[in-house]
Amino acid sequence: MSQRGSPLARRTLADAGLAPIITGYRPGITERLFTNPHGGQWAPYPCPVPVELARRYAVVVDLLEEARPSMEAGPSMEAGPSMEAGPSMVEGRASIDPEGVLFTAGSIAGIDLLVRCFCEPGEDRVCVSTPTFPAFAQYARFHGVEVVDVPLEGRDFNVLRTEAMSALGAKLTFVCTPNNPVGTTVAAEQVLELVQRSRGLVVVDEAYVELADVGSFARLVSRYPNLVVLRTFSKAWGLAGLRAGVVIAAPDVVHTLRIVQDPFACTAPVQAALARELHRVGELRAVLARLRAERAALVAALTRSPAVEYVYPTSTNFVLVRLRRPDAVYAALEREPDVFAANAHAHVPGTLKVSMGRPDNDARLLSFLQAHG
Repeated sequence: MSQRGSPLARRTLADAGLAPIITGYRPGITERLFTNPHGGQWAPYPCPVPVELARRYAVVVDLLEEARPSMEAGPSMEAGPSMEAGPSMVEGRASIDPEGVLFTAGSIAGIDLLVRCFCEPGEDRVCVSTPTFPAFAQYARFHGVEVVDVPLEGRDFNVLRTEAMSALGAKLTFVCTPNNPVGTTVAAEQVLELVQRSRGLVVVDEAYVELADVGSFARLVSRYPNLVVLRTFSKAWGLAGLRAGVVIAAPDVVHTLRIVQDPFACTAPVQAALARELHRVGELRAVLARLRAERAALVAALTRSPAVEYVYPTSTNFVLVRLRRPDAVYAALEREPDVFAANAHAHVPGTLKVSMGRPDNDARLLSFLQAHG
């Protein structure tokens, strides 16, 4: 495990000589010690550094990327093991360093850790590009860090103002792609330009990337030490109730985050569940193919709906639409708890964020729009 912190970390972490609270951890022993010899299945502590789980996850990222285009020109990266390998598929060598993988209680916990570990309150600033995931600004402001918004451009909110963003000298720059709440993706070239221009960390939130047709930035972390990628098991994996997220970064960045993170943040039940799910990546790919087909059908139906003025392109499990009569729809939505949609006016005026559901859920939504839009 890396013993060196990031030079971009807050001064207090370095000045106090702080280290992760796991220095006494003995692999294979600590997680077998009983806090109560009469306890049950979860009496022992969870493994605080689940290296094997991180290695498996790194290989699975490669497997999910095999059928997608590279995010960067140049020599292709070594492919992971075949999808036909069965349980042994997680035994290959990954392009992501397992020491650069940190499991968190959802990716939102990763956001909080990054702000706390890298931003000096009252001194540093965070850059966001709205419309975007509100947690970026929320946690920064809570910790006393200035937030500067450089809004996305383009009809579909998918163009970064890279020169203006990098000129801010932000300690953290957050880019959400695929975007929440819009659903669109930012061009890889723009993100990499921002990474190369920036003096601080560029954090790419990829919560929905498995659902997209574009590739992940995760395998580029080893090439760009200031690139951080956030991923989650909540969306494509369908495990939101577990609260499991991942930070993928340079080992020195992960070492810094471990100083502040609860060493047992990834609980034993979560680790056991993730280990099982990572062996089912072949099933996940089949599910993702089905979800993309169902998404295309929902987009087509929304495009035909007389209540909808514009359908934003999407690479997620939701569709953002601009309504012709938003006020009427918003008012009716308050009386329809079974319609899987949310008022998104605060992010993009006049819009509705439509969540994908089962066919009966989608049919109910379309009928609702027909009646109230």
